[in-house]
Amino acid sequence: MIENLCLNNFRNLKHKDLNLNNKLVIFKGQNASGKTSILEAIYLISTSKSHRTNNYKEMINNEASSASITLKANKTLKVILAKDKKSYFINDRDRKNMEFLGNIKAVMFSSLDLKTIVGANAERRKFLDINLSLIDERYLKWLVTYKKLLRKRNELLKASKPDLKLLKVITSEFINYVKAINSYRNLFCQKVNKALTEISQGLEVEKIALDYSFLEDNLDLKYEAMLDTDLKYKMTCFGPHKDNYRILIDGKDARIFASQGQQRTIMIALKLAIVEILKKKYNDEIVLLLDDVFAELDSRRQSNLVKYLHKNQTFITTTSLIEIPNYLLEKALIINIG
Repeated sequence: MIENLCLNNFRNLKHKDLNLNNKLVIFKGQNASGKTSILEAIYLISTSKSHRTNNYKEMINNEASSASITLKANKTLKVILAKDKKSYFINDRDRKNMEFLGNIKAVMFSSLDLKTIVGANAERRKFLDINLSLIDERYLKWLVTYKKLLRKRNELLKASKPDLKLLKVITSEFINYVKAINSYRNLFCQKVNKALTEISQGLEVEKIALDYSFLEDNLDLKYEAMLDTDLKYKMTCFGPHKDNYRILIDGKDARIFASQGQQRTIMIALKLAIVEILKKKYNDEIVLLLDDVFAELDSRRQSNLVKYLHKNQTFITTTSLIEIPNYLLEKALIINIG
């Protein structure tokens, strides 16, 4: 359980020291008060990434040269954001990024997640990669190596006279990581769909599923057949970096057929499925971060969602306590922000 969070010059929060030693914590505040930034900081500690930006410098207060996040649970975890780098510490000892990840396992829902459903294919791939990396660090290592090989392969393809022998060598190694990544993605989607079956029933919503299946038997032949196309466009046109999949609601593509309320419920269900997978794998409590989660949910869906909140330490943001059920408020530590 997270006990304390201390922020210095993080976003618009110049200094905030928060006692969070409660199963349910509600941050109440007006828009732009900083409550979402608190969830972002916890998520950053968990994944080393922000859910809002790929540029970590944006998280440093405009009036400061650096920012820090210190989180106390069973360990003390700290991230320092400076203009030139990010630094990671566990119990005051400097650590590499890979050693730091996963010490706190947090799953976050925000309205930005809706891009996973309605956004470009890259948004759906991002959902797979972030959550698979959280579940299994081997996937993250494979993904990092895959991207390095992808850059090398693309550099060769962009050359005025590509070295075809070297390209063949790189492609052979590249294919090993294509197989590993696709295998993990398939297995992950199977686990998510299994969890979604129960969660869809619990939330009393339509059947939700991921439609992803990529099993290529002859990748050597595939990349050989794609070579002329890759040389023409000077880039690798086939692979996990180009994959797409559909999110289905009652068998239909949610990108086309789901209403805004349904999209929100779908993403909540997907996040709860990730929580269940993490809990089974690590047999540990998962931190659930819910940014303005009750907005646009009717009372029935709110009540059904509440069933899942007591299982994990949960942090909720809201602009008004009116939208939070009373029986939750009775159990919650309420912190006013702003």
